[in-house]
Amino acid sequence: MSKTSSTPDFASKVFHFGKSLHGSKQYLIMQRRNLFAMQEKLGQPSCFFTLSAADLHWPELFDLAQHYNKDSTSEELYRSYRKRNETLNSNPMSADWFFTRRAFKFLKTFLVPVLGFEHYWARIEYQHRGSAHLHGLGWIRDAPDFKTIIKRIKEYPEMDLQYNEKAKLKAVERICAPEGKDIVKFSDWLLSTVNPSFDDAGDGQMPKVHPSDHPCHQRWRDVKDHDTDYERLIATVQRHTESKACLKDLGDGTKLKAFGRYKTKTKRPTNQNPLQLQGWRSNVDMQVCVSTFGLAKYVVKYATKSEPQSTTLAQTFQMIVDGLDKRDPSRKVVSKLLMKSIGERDYSAQETCHLITGDKLVTASREFKTLHLKNKREIDLSARSSKASATVPTTVEEYMKRSAEAQNLCLMDYDSDYTYNSKGQLRKRGKSLVVRVVPRIPCDPTNAKKYEQYCYYQLMKYKPFCQLSDLTTAADGEVLSAADSYKRFLITVGKSLRNKIEISNDIDAVLTMPFDEASWESDDDSKKENKKKGVDQDDWMKLFCPSSAINEDLSMEELNA
Repeated sequence: MSKTSSTPDFASKVFHFGKSLHGSKQYLIMQRRNLFAMQEKLGQPSCFFTLSAADLHWPELFDLAQHYNKDSTSEELYRSYRKRNETLNSNPMSADWFFTRRAFKFLKTFLVPVLGFEHYWARIEYQHRGSAHLHGLGWIRDAPDFKTIIKRIKEYPEMDLQYNEKAKLKAVERICAPEGKDIVKFSDWLLSTVNPSFDDAGDGQMPKVHPSDHPCHQRWRDVKDHDTDYERLIATVQRHTESKACLKDLGDGTKLKAFGRYKTKTKRPTNQNPLQLQGWRSNVDMQVCVSTFGLAKYVVKYATKSEPQSTTLAQTFQMIVDGLDKRDPSRKVVSKLLMKSIGERDYSAQETCHLITGDKLVTASREFKTLHLKNKREIDLSARSSKASATVPTTVEEYMKRSAEAQNLCLMDYDSDYTYNSKGQLRKRGKSLVVRVVPRIPCDPTNAKKYEQYCYYQLMKYKPFCQLSDLTTAADGEVLSAADSYKRFLITVGKSLRNKIEISNDIDAVLTMPFDEASWESDDDSKKENKKKGVDQDDWMKLFCPSSAINEDLSMEELNA
């Protein structure tokens, strides 16, 4: 088996089923595809946010942990750092359980009703030391159209100049009025980098906070002076230190502070929403999303990445095959390969507890479904009679037989917004689904064969049809190529659909770009060391690249082949 050319395909099929195993690379790849599908369905998110754990300070956590530590009261626990540390290390499940429920509750009771999140996507991730934090994206109600405004700004060559911040804001207001004022107003409402301890001239002093009187020890309901509480939180959990992450390497041996003239230790805190900071009572982050391309790049590199593995997919598969006997059943190969795909990375104690309890690693405001454009039938595993059909009709086949009232619907709207009731009648869903489409063919006009296939799938998704031949047939009966037919179709589409296509193309541009150090602007020492050794990519980068050995777009028929 190891010497045949079919072994990579076999490994891909086995790894495909690993998407249901939480924490695995395959699972995170699926979540990345779900997030990109949300972007294509709902448009560009309004903001990116982070919630970090203050697991050594939250009194509610130590009220819970006090149940397991009979020797100390909750008051004694969070007043003694040593006891807090010992209690936290001995109760990782309590810490993870508390953070997960606090984060999801905060998301639904604060970010949704107070900040106006219409939709959201969030993922829990674990730091190397073990503590959890949550990254998320939010679609805020009535947020300005950043994509259109930024596109307009780029049309003005003077914006390429190195303006300072105030000059940039004035340029935005002048070039994009009145929309530019909406951006400034929205950003000013959503986030702040102002330190209230300093005035406009930069005069002031950070409040001194004793460790025994940390503001995260205080419950929100017990806060009396909210202004003082905000200043103390800024001084303890939101201020910068001059770490490597805050310094930009200029390449000539000198380093520049990432925040220019501001002193990172005192005057300028990290981006945050004041209410978010005071309600969450730990380090937070809030950023406005202004670029689909930059957002997709960040998602691939950080927000949905898995931990690096020590061996590649090919090496793992070869190692398993070499250790098997010829008489071993194929099921043993599948089992070992799946186990290897999960086991070759580090898991913290809290993450292990999270996986054991079956808690979600990812939450979203929308449900997802997959649409296969290859139009290949799947095997009907529920068929009991020999007379019953052995396969299930595809979504494309059902769409082509749709009722008269749905004739003007495109395939994407039909699959997302409509379903059939028990009587076989077409009805609109109460809440539309987010459809992830496979296979995903990137837009590359330089490759004629792939571009023809890309155009054909785009027509399938967005152009109403009753037969597949309708996709490339003009109104006068002329048969066109998929590229020519798609070109004519784009002339007729509205702004909403055009924006969806642009977002999809921006995502494809990130997924197909090379993951080298120059293009991804990485300053990480380990990346530089890998480059010296001749390693251009981390293994997780290869796994997230569409040209990876793992095929994400396998249909059930191909998996059963």
